[in-house]
Amino acid sequence: MDKKIENELKRIFDSNKWEHINFNITKPSNIEFGEFTSNIALVFAKKLSMSPKEFAQLIVEQFDKEKTNVQNIKIMGPGFINFYLNNSYYSNIVKNILTVDNFGSQPYNGITINNEYVSANPTGFLHVAHARGAALGDSLSNILKYAGYNVIREYYINDAGNQIDRLAISIYVRYHQELDVPLELPEDSYGGADIIWGAKEIIRNHNKRFLNVPYEECKEELKQISVNIMLEKIQLDLKALGVEFDIWFSEKSLYTEGLADKQLKSLKGIYRKDGAIWLETTKFGDDKDRVLVKSDGSSTYFLSDTIYHNIKASRDPKPSLLIDIWGADHIGYIKRVETALSLQGYSENILKVITIQLVKLIKNGQEMKMSKRKGTSLWMSELIEQVGKDTTRFFLVHRSSNSSIDFDLDLANLKTNDNPVFNVQYAYARIKQLVNKSNIQENVNLNSLSYEPNEYNLINLLNKFSELILQISQNYKVNLLAQYLIDLAREYNSFYSNSKIINSNRENDLIALSLSCAKVLKIGLNLIGVSAPEKM
Repeated sequence: MDKKIENELKRIFDSNKWEHINFNITKPSNIEFGEFTSNIALVFAKKLSMSPKEFAQLIVEQFDKEKTNVQNIKIMGPGFINFYLNNSYYSNIVKNILTVDNFGSQPYNGITINNEYVSANPTGFLHVAHARGAALGDSLSNILKYAGYNVIREYYINDAGNQIDRLAISIYVRYHQELDVPLELPEDSYGGADIIWGAKEIIRNHNKRFLNVPYEECKEELKQISVNIMLEKIQLDLKALGVEFDIWFSEKSLYTEGLADKQLKSLKGIYRKDGAIWLETTKFGDDKDRVLVKSDGSSTYFLSDTIYHNIKASRDPKPSLLIDIWGADHIGYIKRVETALSLQGYSENILKVITIQLVKLIKNGQEMKMSKRKGTSLWMSELIEQVGKDTTRFFLVHRSSNSSIDFDLDLANLKTNDNPVFNVQYAYARIKQLVNKSNIQENVNLNSLSYEPNEYNLINLLNKFSELILQISQNYKVNLLAQYLIDLAREYNSFYSNSKIINSNRENDLIALSLSCAKVLKIGLNLIGVSAPEKM
């Protein structure tokens, strides 16, 4: 809504001593119907026993255009009032983009958000599904920070439980096989190339130290060594994707440092039954109460998750929101974690879980079948090697997290406009090369900018960037930014193809418009972790 138009309409109501009403000022879908339209005449006309068109005409006659950047007003349809803005409105948009540092950003709002993502078990290399969570989580963190939030990026290391036992025995067997000792892998072990890599790393670092040592004698040490090796690899691969974390939290520390026992004693809503400890999750709509500690004294995953989320929620500075990014296969787990937090007295809105669907890799028109257990996954590091960091990140965030992604490896390597990330980057590089050829270059005269109606669509699209950042900071749909950049690149390319810029009598204005577009493209690309090359 344009505040100047809104305030002028309110002034007219005040001067006529009319009752204030709720009305809308919206943007028409087509620029031919103006920049803004209002239903105010449709809403209020009956109160004065007038037709909407008659009341609309009364509004138009009293409307002060000079105070509002309005050039023309038209009454359309049953009584909509459509406002057409003058050149100053558009010139000021371009001028604002070029002069404001970090255009579209917001000052710190005092709110802390904890964003936890990836959190893959350290039982092997990261694969493409983990890459999607990493790209989405990191991009969302960037956008939230740009929108004024204090963002804590966190990785929860699942380094306790049966999966770590399985990792250790798998590496123990592969370690011996690499040293020509013919051991057999247990049926439920991990069999991928990443496990063989881990075994070779242990040989490189520890030589034959564990050779022929009974598994039970070296189990605990081998578990820790194996986790450390895989975790270092995970951190290295994430860094290659441009992803880093503020906190790496170990699930194992909940038990080795006594955090679980301490938290368990203070948890609200627990009771004992049949030798086990339960949490009363049915009080908040769960279909049954959940076990925290089994009758044999062993802890459940739910205990770890309950305590961990309680720790996150109570840290200083206390976050107003916890965001978790999970695979869609965990969707049934959301309610019980929400309930656990509610039982501890936290707001029912403190947790936001974003679920992500699978990534299907397409090669030569065929889907590549993947299974981590069978060792047929395409690792994240391999994906980055094949298509590059920029393409990997863009492809993984330009679809809604609720939709599966068909990641076409052939398309990802095309250097044509069919490849969306190439198209966006090329638009930016095109502008930079254009400016280098211009006599104006960076020295544009911002005091004399003037634009024509066929350029308004591009300027209006640029003007939506700030609103989009705020929107994503509230709905967490990072794909909207990627799609916006695609639309902006397409709109600029259309403008470029239909405009004479260099050596034209409007070169200053069009270079300024091009530079404003380049600035927004670069900011947007940076927010989703993609580079903005000046030559391609």
